[in-house]
Amino acid sequence: MTIAASNAAVERFVLRAERLGVRLHRCSGDGVAAAVLAALRAEAAASAMVADDLGHERGVLLAALTDAGVTTIGGATPLEADPAEAGVTRAAFGVAETGALGVLGNEVQPRMATMLPPVHVAILDASAVYHSLDEAFEHLERAMGSEGLRYASLVAGPSRTADVEKTLAVGVHGPRVLHVVLVG
Repeated sequence: MTIAASNAAVERFVLRAERLGVRLHRCSGDGVAAAVLAALRAEAAASAMVADDLGHERGVLLAALTDAGVTTIGGATPLEADPAEAGVTRAAFGVAETGALGVLGNEVQPRMATMLPPVHVAILDASAVYHSLDEAFEHLERAMGSEGLRYASLVAGPSRTADVEKTLAVGVHGPRVLHVVLVG
């Protein structure tokens, strides 16, 4: 298993993701909070559910959002998460071949942040972009097996369906907008 070491893989991911309707924001490690805030402002989101599993960045992000006037919502249950206009999570990996994100975890709260609010902002480290789905699935198999993770989603752009009369509808089964903050 190899993680993308080249800018070419990251650029391919960006192109594929943008084709899927993803809005990309690039930043360095210290610019994550500003990039997330820019994504929220682009969607006029006044409230955000920030995933509990963001690690050390969570505190910095919560402080920056609060300072900017964005209401942060814990969202331990779907009812509590309901008023959130956006969800902010970490993507475990990206796939250059498809432009998809891998969102993995054990807890329900971060999973709800990816699926319930109308806007999803995913933070992705550029060094975690795999060249192909095959490589990404090796990561997924390991995470679901030996690491014991319970939840896994491949997110390929905003939610869309054509179930009703073959008419494309966006945001029916999940977020209508996906922003990716690409770090590095």
